[in-house]
Amino acid sequence: MLIGLTLCGCVMHRQTQPEVEGRLVDSAGKPVPDAKIILEREQTLSDDNGRFAFKSQHEWIFFLPIGPMDWIYHTPLQISVNGKEYEADAGGGLGGPHKLEGKAYNVICILPDLPGEARCQSGL
Repeated sequence: MLIGLTLCGCVMHRQTQPEVEGRLVDSAGKPVPDAKIILEREQTLSDDNGRFAFKSQHEWIFFLPIGPMDWIYHTPLQISVNGKEYEADAGGGLGGPHKLEGKAYNVICILPDLPGEARCQSGL
């Protein structure tokens, strides 16, 4: 893996992630309550308004490009509700190594009608 990352001009790095807060809605925009959301090794349930949160104690994985670019942060979510499984990317982007330190990362995740890939975007 190290060789592959070196060839693409970046290296993987782990650090403590910021707090992650979000809201789950269905394709009609209605809140999705009681969904199990997994972030790395931690899990939580969405409340009656579809809201969920993770404290800033998990590892945040990002790829540090070698060269003039800033680092890229990324985190996957696994979501289970009513016997359906979804995967989502809670977001990511470019920023300095301390850009999100001490801040909450807020997302809205939209679950499609069929199981599969959910779409998350910044903002609550």
